[in-house]
Amino acid sequence: LTAPAAIRLVSNFVNSGTFNAGAGVVYFQSNTTVSGASTTAFNRVEIGGILRAHTNAMAITGAWTNNGTFAHNGGTVEFNGTTIISGTRTSSFNNVLINGSLVGHISLPVIIAGGWTNNGSFDHNSGVIVLTNSTAVGGSSVTVFNDLTINGTLIGAADTMRVAGNWVNNGVFDHNDGTVVFNGNTTVSGTKSNSFNHLTIWGLFTAPTSSLYVAGNWVNDGT
Repeated sequence: LTAPAAIRLVSNFVNSGTFNAGAGVVYFQSNTTVSGASTTAFNRVEIGGILRAHTNAMAITGAWTNNGTFAHNGGTVEFNGTTIISGTRTSSFNNVLINGSLVGHISLPVIIAGGWTNNGSFDHNSGVIVLTNSTAVGGSSVTVFNDLTINGTLIGAADTMRVAGNWVNNGVFDHNDGTVVFNGNTTVSGTKSNSFNHLTIWGLFTAPTSSLYVAGNWVNDGT
């Protein structure tokens, strides 16, 4: 199936063949579950109703606009083109795989329940990432988060990850022998203590009122 400029779906989307999204947009206006033997790659997605993702994987190459409800269904969303997350509703993903360019929501949090793999480019857009379950940060590219809230378990990158905004830990942080670089204006807070391996400060870093543990190197090139 080669898509026209716009498709409006009011029921389920089952793909067991080949879907060519082209440069068009798919509007999910009612109650849709994505399924089938093939991995579907959409271009632009606009959610006005309920979209239930494929239990395995689905891909996005264009803009993601959520004005309804997105249920990740335990699957993976692959961002393979240039995607800006927008809309009036919060998007909650399970696994996120970035092979292209992903720009976070400018005003609403983006919720991640599963893994975060960045092989492309992530622009945090001064937004918030909330981790709710068990997330391991991986991929060939260094991820720079802005505000990061841990409500589940975060397994840090084995090499380097960066945080430009606030760090809120209400769960568990496993440093994974890696380095966390704070390269903006960061206040560390939350209900749980933090144990870092290597900690590097490039900006303004405000420690928590409770204990902060560092197992490796402490490098302060900021304030």
